Parts: sequence; structure tokens; C-alpha cells
Amino acid sequence: MMEHASATSLPAMDDTWKSIEALAAQDSAQPSRLSTLERNNQKWDAHKDEIRHIYLDEDKTLQETMQAIESTHHFKASVRKWKMRLKEWNFEKNIPSKEMGFMVEKAEKRKREEGKETKFMRNGFQVPLQRLDYSRNGEQMIPWTLEYTKQISD
Repeated sequence: MMEHASATSLPAMDDTWKSIEALAAQDSAQPSRLSTLERNNQKWDAHKDEIRHIYLDEDKTLQETMQAIESTHHFKASVRKWKMRLKEWNFEKNIPSKEMGFMVEKAEKRKREEGKETKFMRNGFQVPLQRLDYSRNGEQMIPWTLEYTKQISD
């Protein structure tokens, strides 16, 4: 009796699997739709090289970069989204003071001991020697500009 029961349930299972396979075939025949996140990532990635060029190579401010991309590509996003994406891509201009201190000490030691100038790379970009000179002289750069101010010591 067990054999008979299992024999009748198998064709029912076969029909179920055939239905599932038919649905899967229909789904694979249709082009897959991208999620919103994937579409947004594609939009950002399409402009990544130009954003890098404007923001880092031309040394434009975030606002100037946003305006340039919006005017040429009609691509608009919030300041928060821009900052998140720039951080994700390591498109950073400001160097933390601890890291800058290390660079200054290393450059001075190499200059003193070997008589050589040192070039530093950070996130694939050469750190301008001018920035090291500011830090070396106890001066601090104001973000996004080439202006600087003397640090006030207590």
C-alpha cells in the first residue's frame, strides 16, 4: 500500500516541479530589472572619473564640483550623498594631523640624514610639498583653500 501511495504522489510532485521550472524559464527570458541601489551606483560610477578630475586634479570645492556635474550631466544629489560617495572612493583632500606629522618627520629625517627630498603618495595622489611646508612651519591649512593661518600657542 505504501508503494501505491508514493507512486501516486510522484506524478503530482513532477507537475509541481514542471510548473516551477516553467516560471523560472519565463523569469529568465525577461530582462532582469535593476534595483534602485544598482541604478544609483551606475549613475555615480558613470561620472566617477570626471568627479575625480574636477574635485582632485582641478582642486575645486565640493560645491563647485557639484555644480559642474549638475550643469553638464544634469546629475543632482544631496551634499550628504556627495560626501558619502567621495569618502567611499577615497577622494579626500584633507590629511589628518597625525598622518601629516608623520610625513613631516619622515621628510625632515631623510633630508637631514640622506640629503634627499621626499615625495609622499596618499590615495594614489602625490601630496603637494607646499602642504608639508605649511605643517612644518606650524601653520595649518584651511580646508578647500590654499590660505593658511598661524596656530595660536597657549
